Amino acid sequence: MRKSWADAKSQLGAYASLENAKKACKAGYSVFDANGNAVYTNGSKFTKGQKVAIRANTPLFASAETTSVTRRISGTYYLYDGIACKNGRYRITTKPAFCGKTPVGRFVTGYVSWDNFGVIG
Repeated sequence: MRKSWADAKSQLGAYASLENAKKACKAGYSVFDANGNAVYTNGSKFTKGQKVAIRANTPLFASAETTSVTRRISGTYYLYDGIACKNGRYRITTKPAFCGKTPVGRFVTGYVSWDNFGVIG
């Protein structure tokens, strides 16, 4: 249980039982499997097309797995599908009309850790 997979210092515990981990998971934290995939996010308040404010100097990643920052961004974006990916990252896009469209590579701007954005709509 961590804020993001990359933030090992935020870890609150490790559980053998997913149900026990969900019960103990605080707001703003996620339960991750051994491979770093978010399997549960407390109060998953994020939905497809949701408008989010990306904080200044936020790292943007090309994938959920990479550790290399593609560039740094800020401003208003939209959640592509509202589904938590590996490392607690969400796919974002620049326009509401792009949400859920395929091919993904054409419409997804990149991946951002959920703890770097504030919900604005």
